[in-house]
Formats: sequence, C-alpha cells, structure tokens
Amino acid sequence: MIGGSGTTRYSGHQKLETRLHSGTYRLHNYARGNGIITYDLRGGQHGDPVWDFIDNDNHWIEHNNAAKDDAALDAHWGAEMTYDYFLEKHGRNSWDGNGGKLENYVHSSI
Repeated sequence: MIGGSGTTRYSGHQKLETRLHSGTYRLHNYARGNGIITYDLRGGQHGDPVWDFIDNDNHWIEHNNAAKDDAALDAHWGAEMTYDYFLEKHGRNSWDGNGGKLENYVHSSI
C-alpha cells in the first residue's frame, strides 16, 4: 500500500491508501481486509463496465474538476474510515467480520 493524499469534496484534505499499478496510482486499498476499491461507473449502473480512478503522482487534488473525482475521494476515504471504526470500536474485520471487500461505485446514473 502506498500513502497518498487528496482533496475530497466534503471532508477536506485527507490521507488515502492507494495502489501503484503500471505507473499510475489507483483508488485500491488492500491494507484493510480484502480490499477497499472505488470504481467509476461513468454514468452507468451497477453491473455495467467500471473504470479505475487513476492519478499520476498520488496527490489527488481534483477538487471540482470536470470529472468530479473529488466525490470518489470522499467515497474511498469514507470507506477506509468506516472500516477502521468497526475494527477499532467493535473488533469487526469489515462488514462480514471476515475481511469482506468493500467496493464503492461513483457516478451512477441512478
């Protein structure tokens, strides 16, 4: 895991865990359970093709850009914080207690 940072839409500047893949950083975090991954639906619906959010330098300063990637940063950071809360306060490893993967889908048409 690689520590990045980004300016979210609603939560300000936050630290994020990301993954370096083929020279770009992606909103993939495998340091918590079986992963926290944030996907872009690009106006589609769940079950449609998804894309990774990518960044070249792992400093996700995307506030109010045309693609509205700052919403993805809120979803990714929020899932990380939710995972941490349930682990620290309740001893629960993800939603199922077994490290279940958390997947965020951003920019849905519905």
